[in-house]
Amino acid sequence: MIALSDDQLALVREAARPFPYRLRDPYLRAVSRALDGQHPITMAALQRACRQAQAHVLQTYALVPDEDAV
Repeated sequence: MIALSDDQLALVREAARPFPYRLRDPYLRAVSRALDGQHPITMAALQRACRQAQAHVLQTYALVPDEDAV
């Protein structure tokens, strides 16, 4: 489990907004993996983790059609 401040949580949520609901879980898991071993979690480290997670989700799921769009 990762403990985040309110500001940090807001950053993670804001970075997840562009993704459809079905991709938010993979995004959050990628953020968690990117933060593994980070103590303390600084805003800079969290921003980097969010960017890495966004890139991972886009690369992994970009070619998978949205079920709602079909």
